[in-house]
Amino acid sequence: MRTSTPLSLVLALFVIGSTFPQAQAPSASPKAEKFQLTVDSIMRGPDLVGYAPDGLRWSADSQKLYFDWRKPGEDEASTYWVARTGGTRVII
Repeated sequence: MRTSTPLSLVLALFVIGSTFPQAQAPSASPKAEKFQLTVDSIMRGPDLVGYAPDGLRWSADSQKLYFDWRKPGEDEASTYWVARTGGTRVII
């Protein structure tokens, strides 16, 4: 059973947001490498953030949301879950 597009979009944004390299304050270390936001990096599409989550389903007690997601560079999707209250996604 498929869920509505809005839930899929919210989950996709959550997953992408937790994966996308975060901007950091400049550090004193010259080795600290920032993510460069260039046309080439933006146009990587799925190679940058992975593919949209698929197969959304709730646990029997409605406390976990399970989904399949293929991260950047992976050939096959893995199954993850996230608590209803949010937090870090967990791979099964």
